[in-house]
Amino acid sequence: MLISRARLRRNNQMLLTQLQKLTSFVSGEAKILEARPSKLDEAVMDLIEKGTILDGEIPKPEGDSEAVEEKLQRIISELKSGSRERESLNFAAYYFTAPSLNLGWYSRRIILSSISTVIHQPRYRSTVRNLVYGYIQFFDSNSRATSGIASFLAQHKEKLNRRWRARVSEFRMLEHSNLLNHISGEVVQELPLNFFDNVMCLPRSFDASNLKLISLRKSCEELAGIAQAQGLHDQFLDAYITREGLQRNTASYLLEPIIAWFKTSEQLDSALKERVQSLILKAFGDPRMQGGTNSWPALYQDENGRRRRTCQDELIRWLTKDTLSLFFKAIKKTADTSGGDSAALRHWPQRQAFWERYLDQGYIGQAWVVLGSRVSQQLDSLSSEDGLEVIKYGQFATDDNAAIIMRIGESATVVEWSHNGAVWVCPNSHNSAPKMFSTQIYEDKELRSPKNDTQVSRITHDVNHSWRPKLDTAIHDLTGIRLKDRHHAAFTTRR
Repeated sequence: MLISRARLRRNNQMLLTQLQKLTSFVSGEAKILEARPSKLDEAVMDLIEKGTILDGEIPKPEGDSEAVEEKLQRIISELKSGSRERESLNFAAYYFTAPSLNLGWYSRRIILSSISTVIHQPRYRSTVRNLVYGYIQFFDSNSRATSGIASFLAQHKEKLNRRWRARVSEFRMLEHSNLLNHISGEVVQELPLNFFDNVMCLPRSFDASNLKLISLRKSCEELAGIAQAQGLHDQFLDAYITREGLQRNTASYLLEPIIAWFKTSEQLDSALKERVQSLILKAFGDPRMQGGTNSWPALYQDENGRRRRTCQDELIRWLTKDTLSLFFKAIKKTADTSGGDSAALRHWPQRQAFWERYLDQGYIGQAWVVLGSRVSQQLDSLSSEDGLEVIKYGQFATDDNAAIIMRIGESATVVEWSHNGAVWVCPNSHNSAPKMFSTQIYEDKELRSPKNDTQVSRITHDVNHSWRPKLDTAIHDLTGIRLKDRHHAAFTTRR
């Protein structure tokens, strides 16, 4: 295996040289010829990204699937009458396994039969290659059409050119039922290399192919069972995502299994999680913000959008925890820089201890912080230090105060203050419940509790700490939530 892999790599290097002669990218050729050894990989990648003659050989999309199907039906009618026009055969060969086309087995038999009659003629070798191209592009291990093409190609491998013959054999590409498992395993095994670019040398024309994207998805699923301490997850992101960012087509297949890497509290507190979170937010924005949920791509095999909503809900949980954790740090830093008798230092530690119980037990579904200028300066500084520049927050008109708006359970909204202010609880549907996820400047009155409203529980933070059981009770009355540590360590004061 190692010998054949090494031989394939040498052949691929030779083929890249031949590629220079076949393409029109003169500047790319000169760059490779003149490059120092340390720049060779970069030069080769630059040439690959510019394209190859393969780009001209693969049929170009012609409108939607209906237009493609209409053209295929015309071609099939021509084939029935004995026409063997090469361009038409190439088109039919490429789209033979396309899942969105309503091609019956009779039509497919006509296509394969027509190809069989000309396959021995050298001028139709491109038709055989187009069968391979379509097999990769529309790969489906459960499809009868895919199985049929794999069997046909296995019988006619000798009609492929040396490059494709070596690739098909080396990577067992025609073992369609086990191909995804084989390729996904190779992807993990070859890390930190990009398997498709550096080992398989699959042309970039297939970056959006089913074979590549579904294999990468299965690799992500395999990585979920591997300890993150091994560093393979970061290597995967380096090899397949970071260079170009999280592209929509890639994200459609990979977002769900990558988010599933993080199940335990240890994983959720890792630098890897922060990296993934940052990649998602930079690519598609914050799902909490207006229009944020719709900016995400549709996910793989997610017709009703349920998988996408589940992933967005999980990201919101990450952001909620990160937002509150940073807020807690920012208040502490504000207090530490304000002197020993600052309002924040006197009042905040007990409030933080109270809300961390709800946060740690997963009852704070959403949180939005509204910051005065002094606290926002501390949070911006901490965000940068922690690599969380993308954390968003609202702005408060008062410099020396800050508030947290929280959704607790399914039905309660809470507004808590960092410095001075009574905490209050109301139903989510209440007219006075503050709006969340707005980056505008909040006025003080928007966040204060309404007076004389029986649906609102307003609780003052008294020095005897009786506010804590009162607040627990008010939340329980609206949500039914009763914390496990309600009467014990819950009320320990943190200093």
